[in-house]
Amino acid sequence: MNVSELFVPYMSPDPTWSYRTFMDAGEFGMGYLIASLKPGVDCPPNAIFIDLTFPNDVGGTYTRPAALCVFERANGDPAWRHYVASTKSVAGVPQVELVVRHIPTVGNYDYVVDYVFSPQGNITLRVGATGFDAVQSSAAANMESPTALADTTYGTLIAPYNVAINHDHYFNFRLDLDVDGPQNSLVRDAFFAEPAKDSKTRKSLWTLKTGRYSAEGPIVPDHMATGGETWRVVNSNEKTGLKFNPSYWIDTHHQPTSILDPADPPQIRAGFTSQTLWVTKRRDDQYWAAGLYPNLSTKDEGLPAFVAKKEPITNEDLVVWYTMGFRHAPRPEDFPILPTFWHEMTLRPAFFFDHDPSTSFNPGELAPPKE
Repeated sequence: MNVSELFVPYMSPDPTWSYRTFMDAGEFGMGYLIASLKPGVDCPPNAIFIDLTFPNDVGGTYTRPAALCVFERANGDPAWRHYVASTKSVAGVPQVELVVRHIPTVGNYDYVVDYVFSPQGNITLRVGATGFDAVQSSAAANMESPTALADTTYGTLIAPYNVAINHDHYFNFRLDLDVDGPQNSLVRDAFFAEPAKDSKTRKSLWTLKTGRYSAEGPIVPDHMATGGETWRVVNSNEKTGLKFNPSYWIDTHHQPTSILDPADPPQIRAGFTSQTLWVTKRRDDQYWAAGLYPNLSTKDEGLPAFVAKKEPITNEDLVVWYTMGFRHAPRPEDFPILPTFWHEMTLRPAFFFDHDPSTSFNPGELAPPKE
């Protein structure tokens, strides 16, 4: 899995801003702009720091020292626990995670990109945005100045005479998931409220209905699903001990999609931002959500083009493309430097194991609380 594109459109009609709709991966290179990490600031001092080698612009290579860090941490949460009232004791173990981190610095923004692995089999993708907001000068010193309302039509006054422009961030992750093998399918679990039949005490219940996607394309939510829906990549060729088909649940959290006009030039070349999820067959020439050559592009050669033929995806080697989106309406608290603003999604095993893997941890018996 990798960050396949990062799209940042700014929301101003001013000619000096309207062109600022960056494809940070395809136009600048999130690997090329990866930063060296500082122990004790970017990563814990006991982390392992790894040098990375990248291609340069003239056919050679260069090495970025300490570009990647790997560390284990106890996050302060219980992996599992239970309080026994009769003995006033707690059984449980602490949650431990393995984190792989790198931080590209793209102009004014720094993006902390984490791949977090848990012993339960979860993989969490976290992105923390920090650095500096892009600002423009303003005639307004405060919100009671005569020009304040006009000056903040497309942004926020974050300091005297400084307006930070509204903008979006869209991170697309290419998830090449081989769930217990390469032949997979994508299913939707949708929740529906229904009348409680033959019940004297209940009026309604919810039920779960599972459907399989048959062709490539964007994953458009089923608006008939009154309780929402979730998505899983499943291997129908394998069985667990309980005779389930093993799968991984795509547990999305940050799902804002683009609300720009489809004919808006920035949106034309960033069609992947119109939906949270897309699914394609795996192809060796499809690694980037905006296509191979998005630099100053004027059309979309990415995901909308990838799925145009709507090829079948049942029992195929699949790639799921997830877009983590968030809108940034700046605050004065984002100045003079933006506190790290975290967003995440998690891949969770579902029907993959026959029991909770964390029960194999060494349990710890904690002393009864003092009365």
